[in-house]
Amino acid sequence: MEKQITDTTRSMGIVVAATVFLATAFGIAGAVYGPIGDVDGDMFDIIRYGQLALAVMAAVQASVMNRALTTKLEKAETVEAKLAVYKARTIIVVAGAEGAALFAGIALLLTGAHVLLIPAFVLFAVVVAVMFPTPARVRQALTGNPPDAKDKYV
Repeated sequence: MEKQITDTTRSMGIVVAATVFLATAFGIAGAVYGPIGDVDGDMFDIIRYGQLALAVMAAVQASVMNRALTTKLEKAETVEAKLAVYKARTIIVVAGAEGAALFAGIALLLTGAHVLLIPAFVLFAVVVAVMFPTPARVRQALTGNPPDAKDKYV
């Protein structure tokens, strides 16, 4: 089981790190080059408030999908099934928050910096911090025991 934990931690760490790199690149590009184009008036507000709405929806999606897939994870019977659900949960929750961060980066590029763009980036950072795969988190997903709890089979 330790090999599966190590392999899962490594592979999912790469996936999550790739999403962090992409969202960070969009944010930096938006901050450095934005605002570009001729966005003003209603379109300006639509972009900013639209990305804020997307961030709120991504937060709700992350919470709902995390709960649903955690329940499915607890019901899975084999290690392989638990790993599959763990990987799916990580990808789905992180990808939802990544979408909001990417759109915030695009909004930053088009409209320039604004306080309404912060929630999407904060949401993404929190989701990554909570979902980033570590050996303890993968082990907890497989055994159902909190990382500091004594293993019931020892």
